[in-house]
Amino acid sequence: MIGFMPMLSKELRELVSSLKILYIPIVFTLLTITQPITMKMLPSLLKNTSGLPEGTIIQIPEPTVIEVMGSLLPKFGSLGSIIIILIIMGEIAGERASGVMAMVFAKPISYVGYFAAKLLAGSLLVIGSLFAGMIISTYYTEIMFGKVDWLDTLLGTLLYVPYILLAVSITLCCSASMKSQVGAGGVAFVLFLGLTMVPQYLGSFLSDVSPSHLADTASQVIMNNADTQIVAPLVGTLVLCAVFITAGMLLLRRQEV
Repeated sequence: MIGFMPMLSKELRELVSSLKILYIPIVFTLLTITQPITMKMLPSLLKNTSGLPEGTIIQIPEPTVIEVMGSLLPKFGSLGSIIIILIIMGEIAGERASGVMAMVFAKPISYVGYFAAKLLAGSLLVIGSLFAGMIISTYYTEIMFGKVDWLDTLLGTLLYVPYILLAVSITLCCSASMKSQVGAGGVAFVLFLGLTMVPQYLGSFLSDVSPSHLADTASQVIMNNADTQIVAPLVGTLVLCAVFITAGMLLLRRQEV
């Protein structure tokens, strides 16, 4: 991978200069930390709701720690994927449109090295942001609801990583194949939505190996559910990541700089 390290260094510097390394973790943290806060306040909010008939009694038991922890990762399912797509969609298409790519490839940098550097930098950003959000949200969950199993939380979050890497891989592949950032983002969102939602309607095998099953499994691991099936959805999601990464490199080579 000729030119990989110089490109990676450039990408990491841009993450710092653009402040993405600061505000993306903040956004991911806000996505998750609102969940335990909302679940803690919900009984009080409903109790103080006005306009209810006199004598109405609303009894909502306080959620358990396991229920709260199991609801954290699903917060990334839709909003998190949209944020990832918005972050990544212009990484290649934007540089092609602005002419930066032409200057980059005027130097001894290979297409593989260029794509791999983009992939690694984007992956590090979203993975670091995911862990930042989960750590802070878990800490506040422990304060508000009681003792949390940090090992299960770590394992579940690690298992969720391929799920968000799939969003990165799909978006970068679309960005490599299109000239429009918006077009790349739109196609990436449709592909990601299709791959995560459709397989559950196509039979038990595809459902078992689907990325959405992996996301559900990660939540179950956090909830200390020992009956979860990990290998099939993990392998299925990693295979999809590899497919889109390979396709992105090939499409980048075929597109005009």
